[in-house]
Amino acid sequence: MDTATAAETLIRASVDAFNRHDLDGSLAVLDPAATWEVVGMGQTLTAEEVGILFWQYFLRDVHLEVRTMLAVGTSVFGEYTQSHTNDDGQRVSAPLACVYELAGERVVRVRQYYHPTWERAQRPSGEG
Repeated sequence: MDTATAAETLIRASVDAFNRHDLDGSLAVLDPAATWEVVGMGQTLTAEEVGILFWQYFLRDVHLEVRTMLAVGTSVFGEYTQSHTNDDGQRVSAPLACVYELAGERVVRVRQYYHPTWERAQRPSGEG
């Protein structure tokens, strides 16, 4: 398996674990010294802080739908639709993109492009 395919396989496995609310599985790919930058919100998180954030996401039933994933060398670019239940009990979704940089089989840096103001209420099927 080439480097790009291996990198994409690791990220897809992590996203699948995230969607199952498997904290250990979703974080297994992160290097302990990894940084996770949330571009647009001015936050840079440590791997430990990402773990805390994921637990908070699991409580809100956050789910990622992969729209596009592309691996080039040791970088993976993922485009998602992220959905969750807001404080009013309404299901909302927003676009999200991540650029993952890997060293071997570990993610050492993530740049996440997301802002909560992008969230929109999901419409039931059949509504325009």
